[in-house]
Amino acid sequence: MNKMSIDQLPEVIFPTSRKLTKWISAEMAKGRLRKLGPKLYTANLTDDPAAILRRNVWRIVSGYCPGALIADRTALEAKPAADGSVFVIAQRARSVDLPGLKIRPRPGAGPLASDRQFMTGLHLASRPRALLENLRPSRARGGVARTLARAEIEELLERDLAAGG
Repeated sequence: MNKMSIDQLPEVIFPTSRKLTKWISAEMAKGRLRKLGPKLYTANLTDDPAAILRRNVWRIVSGYCPGALIADRTALEAKPAADGSVFVIAQRARSVDLPGLKIRPRPGAGPLASDRQFMTGLHLASRPRALLENLRPSRARGGVARTLARAEIEELLERDLAAGG
């Protein structure tokens, strides 16, 4: 690898090539990188892993679920749920559990023309789509429910009506 410097890298690193994987292994052996999760590394050796993950949540979601659609309660709240869950529609079938962050993919229709481009290659469900998806009942399984409670949806709609008529 061309004399890569740790200073050139983002705070969280996903190996994207064999050369980068070898470089990461060498840097880990020297104690300059640490592992945060499966195929996820950082050069930040001092901060709490959960804090690093919170700062880089969308880059991490994009790394594990490229091109995913941010959906369900996450689309309306625009942040991880209280337990760290991020709900997406993606090709990935399995959840990713990291310190303070849980990526919960599910199957479904991918981004539509009305959905918005979001950072790091992700898409954000349109407001109408997110509201409709949140009307589907869901239950919490070892964390928060995938969708908001009906009362929370009504509260959002009341705020929207008060703000925009």
